[in-house]
Amino acid sequence: TIDILMVAHFAKWKRHWLLFEALKRMRRNLNVVLIGREDSGRTAQEIRAEARAFGVPQELAIYSALEIEEVMKHQCNAKISVSLSKREGSCVAVTEAMFADTPVVMMRDAHVGARAYINSHTGEISTPRRLHQTLSRMLENSSGYSPRDWACKNVSAQITSERLNSLLRSYSLNVGKPWTQDIAPICWRYVPRYLDLADADRLRPGIESLCKR
Repeated sequence: TIDILMVAHFAKWKRHWLLFEALKRMRRNLNVVLIGREDSGRTAQEIRAEARAFGVPQELAIYSALEIEEVMKHQCNAKISVSLSKREGSCVAVTEAMFADTPVVMMRDAHVGARAYINSHTGEISTPRRLHQTLSRMLENSSGYSPRDWACKNVSAQITSERLNSLLRSYSLNVGKPWTQDIAPICWRYVPRYLDLADADRLRPGIESLCKR
């Protein structure tokens, strides 16, 4: 039932203003939901005030500091999701949306790792000038994407852990270092955790040793 969802903390560099500029040129009855956390002193109240200053005609639902399970419910209930930051590592909300079967819009100027995952199955790349058009077109065709199917086949925790393991193993062998054991697969669900909980007990002595050193 959510038309447009944005999951991003409230820092300025997440560029909520790009969405607000686009919404001014879109129909008033859109159901738009923003989920985030206070950052750099910016709160949900400041985000709402910023939307009013930009003249956003829609009534926005803004949630702060939701638990990951609640975020996931909204991601599964959204037609499209947006990620508008210009530079960050690899925005986990992008990949989460894909696993929730929600296509994602990212910006052409984004230096963000997850931008490499945007394709005809998972979403669209847009520009500030065309963002309102991109969002409107995707809303009309949101069922035409298959982000979850693509994500499960290409960027699941198992697959990416195997990919990382292969890179580390190749590097070690190329520089003449021994490779005696593969890495423990991990999953990033807001914070990283082991896929196999037994690995936590197995690796705890190593963690304690690193902390002491």
